[in-house]
Amino acid sequence: MEKDVKLREGNIFIAGSRKSNERELTLESGQMIDRMEYTMKTRAEILQLTRKESNKLFVSTGASNRLQNVLQALARQLIAMNSKLLNFNYIRTSVITHWLKIHILRQT
Repeated sequence: MEKDVKLREGNIFIAGSRKSNERELTLESGQMIDRMEYTMKTRAEILQLTRKESNKLFVSTGASNRLQNVLQALARQLIAMNSKLLNFNYIRTSVITHWLKIHILRQT
């Protein structure tokens, strides 16, 4: 949700689910700049083009409000660009491996 991102404080709230606990993550400066650009420009353009109103942080360009199809299309494009990439779990694993190199296990 849009309200879960607090750019002034430099963090984002991740709601818990049945499989994970809620948590608050610190955003790095590059992430905050990208986030601001997405919110102020890209997201606003998508909402205007699709004539949608949404309080969700990420919105789709299609008629549906679900992002599944968009993420599948993105995955296909990324796999075409990088043959080592098998799926989004590969990205998640790579990020976790990188974090383990620079942070303690608890932070990761």
